Amino acid sequence: RPRAHAFAAAAMAPSDGGKSQESTASWRAFRAQAVAKAEAKRTRADWLQQVRQEGWRLEMAGDENVELRNDRELVLAAVQQDGLALQHASDDLRNDKEVVRAAVANNGDALRYGSLLVRSDKDIALLAIRTSWGALRFATDIVRNDRDLMLGIVREMWWAAEYVGEQLRVESFFWYQVLHQDPMGWMAFSYAPGEMRENKGLVMQAVNSDVLAFKYADGDLRSDREFALECVKKDWRVIKSLGEELREDHEIVLAAVQQDLEALEYACADLRSDQDFLLEALSENPRTLSYMPEAMREDRAVIAEAAEINGTSLAYAREDFRRDKQLLNTAMRSIHGSCTGLLWRTEYTFGERRDSDEVAGDDSTAADDDPAAPQAEASPDAERSEAAAAATLRPSTDTWEGVALTPRWEGLQQLEAAVAAA
Repeated sequence: RPRAHAFAAAAMAPSDGGKSQESTASWRAFRAQAVAKAEAKRTRADWLQQVRQEGWRLEMAGDENVELRNDRELVLAAVQQDGLALQHASDDLRNDKEVVRAAVANNGDALRYGSLLVRSDKDIALLAIRTSWGALRFATDIVRNDRDLMLGIVREMWWAAEYVGEQLRVESFFWYQVLHQDPMGWMAFSYAPGEMRENKGLVMQAVNSDVLAFKYADGDLRSDREFALECVKKDWRVIKSLGEELREDHEIVLAAVQQDLEALEYACADLRSDQDFLLEALSENPRTLSYMPEAMREDRAVIAEAAEINGTSLAYAREDFRRDKQLLNTAMRSIHGSCTGLLWRTEYTFGERRDSDEVAGDDSTAADDDPAAPQAEASPDAERSEAAAAATLRPSTDTWEGVALTPRWEGLQQLEAAVAAA
């Protein structure tokens, strides 16, 4: 119907084609009057039918049509179809809780068009937040400063902590509850004001939940050496969030490296090339040798010192160092220690089988299997002495990194006694 009237108005436009500004203005004014008259003739039933299909059409009623914008049934039908149509309702209806509740049930952001009194209603605000969490920013401070309500909202949606009321934001106990009630509370803590994020107790609790929370600490607190060291000892990954100055700290980096060698990648360049520091780290983790600069890994003196500190580190040296008898003995002393008695008898085979072992093994087996071989008779005293020595002395052979090791005989005095008795 409005379009028909508009076409009629267009048909009645001046015949000069609108060439002159005067005729064009007259034609536009005439058309506007025609459309306004057509809208005025529209009945209430027509409006009701249209807003039920398209709630935004309430805007077409215009500010001057107070009767329609104050029609409760009409506005209620419009906001049920499009909650944002509430902005075109009269002030009285924007103060009506039932109308506003219907609007926010359709679109939570419609809460912004409710009156101050309605936006302070906790039930309506909560309904709006469930529809659209961003509606929390349109609630009044009465709602956003309600401790229990905000704790429940933040527990379900940690990002809603951005809109916590000003009074509640500066309470350390509130943030303690946020961190305590939910494992994801440390992410909500990122919205806490600066004075809360420089509280060591709160930041430490957040770090205990997740180490990434350290990056949300206030800048001054992140530069605190003692606090940083305490956090790094809990989890080495804190070093990723430290400033350049603390990454140069010997003790902090060492505490991180002792947990995971990946921490070396975040240390300053000077520490990564410091031989004394790397050897100290190697005492806890032998794989540190593989992180040393190439010049150090090519230096036999450095490898010898590393093998003496932690014998297992030799496994990460290049092959010629791993085959070096002197370095192997140094590594074995580091691993097993040294004691009195016969010297170690170390046979370096590197996984290769010796022909002499095969021959000796075959001859001994043949001798044992030949029944015709002469057997020497042993005296009873000698048999008892040999049995005692065998019970006391049980050598074992083991291998390490391709090296066949025959440990020393234990109980040298018992061996000497057995030989003397025989």
